[in-house]
Amino acid sequence: MTRTVILGAGISGLYTGFRLAEKGGQRVTLVEKTSTVGGMAKALPYKCYWLDFGPHKIYSVLPGILDEYQRIMNNRLITVTKHNSIFLEGKRITFPISPLKAPFQINPISIMKCGFSFITAKIKQAIAPRPIKTYEDYFLAGFGQASYKLLFRDLALKVWGDPKTLTEELARKRVPVPNLLELITGIFRRKPTMSAKTFLYPPGGFREVAETLKRKIEGFDGSVSLDSQPTGITIKDGKVNEIRYETEGKKHTVKNPDFVVSTIHVLDLLNLITPRPPEAVIAAANRLRWRGLVLVFLFFDRPNVLGENWTFFPERRYIFNRLSEPTSQSPEVAPKGKTYVIAEVTLDPTDPLFEDDAAVTKRVIEDLAKAGICRPNDIKETLVKKARRIYPVYDVDYRENLVKVLKWLDCIQNMFSIGRPGLFNYNNTDHCIDTGMKLADTILAGGKMKDWIEVRKSFNAYSIID
Repeated sequence: MTRTVILGAGISGLYTGFRLAEKGGQRVTLVEKTSTVGGMAKALPYKCYWLDFGPHKIYSVLPGILDEYQRIMNNRLITVTKHNSIFLEGKRITFPISPLKAPFQINPISIMKCGFSFITAKIKQAIAPRPIKTYEDYFLAGFGQASYKLLFRDLALKVWGDPKTLTEELARKRVPVPNLLELITGIFRRKPTMSAKTFLYPPGGFREVAETLKRKIEGFDGSVSLDSQPTGITIKDGKVNEIRYETEGKKHTVKNPDFVVSTIHVLDLLNLITPRPPEAVIAAANRLRWRGLVLVFLFFDRPNVLGENWTFFPERRYIFNRLSEPTSQSPEVAPKGKTYVIAEVTLDPTDPLFEDDAAVTKRVIEDLAKAGICRPNDIKETLVKKARRIYPVYDVDYRENLVKVLKWLDCIQNMFSIGRPGLFNYNNTDHCIDTGMKLADTILAGGKMKDWIEVRKSFNAYSIID
């Protein structure tokens, strides 16, 4: 019986464990430091509500992933017709853009400015091509100054930081079309690589995915140990020969595991290892920057507020990046006749506002009124939840630092680091399933590191489809 220990019970870890256990011949142990499964896609019970930790949906252009989701969930997933928008210049603009609604939603002057700016940018690129190195370069070259300022610049400043310091890779992942013309034609053709008409969602909220995977692992005689803190990993002869963790003060040791899968933050992983990794590797991991997320939950005594699944707010005059309403995906996540809205606020963990729940809530409520979404008196209750390391910051040096870290970790022949925290990869839950599937299959085929390094290259092509 092969023994695999998995650190972290987010979707990546849970699915990897499930696939290994399902295939047989594998004894799987998951170690999770919190009291819930799901990681960044967890859910929180609150009174009579189930609160998604930020908006989640099930959609993918990766072959076989949606079918695998339905198989995991025993075909219980419901199909939701997607309704979302972008809030610009005081108006909600339906996305994808409707030919019938566009003239009434978009300022004609803004349209003309964007068109003229796009033509100017294309002429400049034809006359004197400039290298595309940064987030700003990507959008200025392909979309022009006006579109860049209207749609992309302020959103980057709100979510990731100065667009002059961010790599063009981030821009490609967020908007996987090279220019304004292709974006517009793709929207009108409703290309699935840009936007989907529908998505899938569990009836009881996204928590059902993680909880189902946990039950299935345990059904295959695997174990999921919650409230369990990893305390050490010992390396000998290029392999993990011991893992230590504590559960409610009780110490556990796993000796000579066949394989170790880590989905925890890569810096945390390095700090667990003995002998200590080289200082240059630790320093490189420290240079991989993250931004934190503050979620302000707002509760209402009415069945809906937004009238859609989510709305993006790219302008800096609003503190939140996006508003979402999970009851628009399934009414089962809230009591009958009630709803809740999630306001996402991205901040550096060092920002004083990150720790000031009252101040950030006040700003959110003021900006909701400013946008005409609701009045302060409509909000019956609020709740704040946060996480310090959610968004990887793809600065222009991140790839060099990440390669240095992974190159050292790859020398540990029976340990694999995956997931957004473990690979510093900007991924969604469909990517987590894909990653877990490919890693589990690599382990089942013998778990050779050289094979995994080759498989892992495909993850760089992941893009985020909203």
